[in-house]
Amino acid sequence: MSRRKLPAFVDELKAMLSAGKLTADMVTAGDGRLSPSDRVDLLKLASNSETEQVWAKIEKSCGAQSNVKMRYFIRGILAARGLATKADGLPDYRAAAKHAESLAGFLTGSGLLPPPLPMTKALEEHVAWLKTIASMLRELAKISQIRKSRENVDGSRESNAFMQFMSLVMHGHFRRWFDNEVAFLTNVLFPQATVTNESVRATRRPTTKKGRSSAVAKAS
Repeated sequence: MSRRKLPAFVDELKAMLSAGKLTADMVTAGDGRLSPSDRVDLLKLASNSETEQVWAKIEKSCGAQSNVKMRYFIRGILAARGLATKADGLPDYRAAAKHAESLAGFLTGSGLLPPPLPMTKALEEHVAWLKTIASMLRELAKISQIRKSRENVDGSRESNAFMQFMSLVMHGHFRRWFDNEVAFLTNVLFPQATVTNESVRATRRPTTKKGRSSAVAKAS
């Protein structure tokens, strides 16, 4: 009995593993060699019997794609995975804004308590500056496409970041979100995660009441 031919997507994953590096037409700097973590991730994907369905769904929805596009997509998966490992260092603009507002409120005094320091002109300027910074940080929180998860149970912050980065990779390459496929990739690369397409969509939803109201208005 002849061996079943592997799909092109899995073929490419295995080819990268065998070569130990990204293909020559993708390398723009350095030697393009795979890191140990890259190899582990590629092996997880290549070994899963359902991985081929990711590229099949993309081509079914967007039409046939070139091998070069496929290779850049795989590189995007590895990049998203690498960025996710730095999830703890992602800025939390909203939390920083609250800290700035809290300090401004503390310096001006609240309730029955007087200001802790004499309210000089210089201090008034610092308080005004803190309030301005808080406002700027809140604006950044509104437009930032990546949000740092405040919870981190069994590495959930890292998998949450991967979902956000991978969604951007999908949309950047194909102008579609492909939530089911992002959920699948997340579950393969983060075995401790239990992600659904709804989990992926939730990472793109506004976290504030005002933001959710704005999103509803745009959709109507």
